Amino acid sequence: RTGYDCWLLQGVLREMRAEGGVRAMRLLGVVLCVLFGWQCTRAWRKPRRVAASRSRPASSAEVVVSRELYENVTSAALAEARRVAREVDGTCVAGISTEPRGLLFVDGVGKATTPRLCRVDLGVEVESSSKASVLMMVNSVSYLLLEGNWLAFVNKAAYCRATRRRFYVWIGELRASVRDARNPVPWMRCAHATGNTLNIYKALAFLVLLDTESEIVYMDADAWFSDSAFRRGIELDDYLFRPEAFLFGNQNRYGGPRIPMNGGILALRRTRAAEKFLALWFYSRCGPHDQLPLWATLFATAAAATPDPGLFPLSPALLSRYKYAHHRAVEILADAADALRAAVGFDSQPWDGGHFRETHIVDAPFDSQ
Repeated sequence: RTGYDCWLLQGVLREMRAEGGVRAMRLLGVVLCVLFGWQCTRAWRKPRRVAASRSRPASSAEVVVSRELYENVTSAALAEARRVAREVDGTCVAGISTEPRGLLFVDGVGKATTPRLCRVDLGVEVESSSKASVLMMVNSVSYLLLEGNWLAFVNKAAYCRATRRRFYVWIGELRASVRDARNPVPWMRCAHATGNTLNIYKALAFLVLLDTESEIVYMDADAWFSDSAFRRGIELDDYLFRPEAFLFGNQNRYGGPRIPMNGGILALRRTRAAEKFLALWFYSRCGPHDQLPLWATLFATAAAATPDPGLFPLSPALLSRYKYAHHRAVEILADAADALRAAVGFDSQPWDGGHFRETHIVDAPFDSQ
């Protein structure tokens, strides 16, 4: 119907035409540009399909995320992230053996006992200055060696070797007292029982890796590159095509409730705004899913980046549990579509929104007719 599909990194879905993949990422990149970069915003203009051009008074159950509030919370988040990052060993090198089953060695040891962010030795020279690096995460070598994860790991290594880019893997866990800590976030009052997901480590892994890498693509342990990627019809770096945006993501376009962003595949460019976003994502950890704090950080960043944050008051009740946000968070993005276009100056161009308001799938570029 539209020719758009999920991007080629998600080989678990299907292969698709290279042109369609670029456009799908392009239109989502435009949306996320609004949500993720102070430099993206322009003078706020009257949205075409929003009745009121001024903010409405926030109810007692909502929080207006002003830039001052956002900066105060991200300041605390950055301080915590820097402290925790000192517990991560970022100097190790991992290699793949020639054993029939295949084993991973971390500095000659088969099991990592502390969190390590390891560069995978691919046996070739890499073009680190011009290629986005690939990142994945596991909590243990035994988890990595599960058949599906191991095959996906080797697939990533093969792609990185073929395209001469760096490949990193996070191995290990933080102390339970650190992983399960809860922090005060005004627009997200976590109501989940004690305990936080291991998946939140990816936010910290991003932050640690940004010390040396300028562009990074994260992929879950079981995600892999499709045959299209190896045929080089499109380069991984083509997805980081908009210099004004620092984060690119995708939706779950098949099955289940639609969501604003899936945490399984993310592309990121190093900026100060990116560091704040990642620190806040980690700081907001809450319960069994990393996507709840991801969405909360997404919307808080959007609100704080607009000249009138009252246009995006956030409900701590909605963002208190994953099951609530999972079904309703994308509605916030759909309802604000016209205002988001206005924020980057696209409101002067006709836009019918495709089927976004009905299906909650972004299927029409925000920056074109």
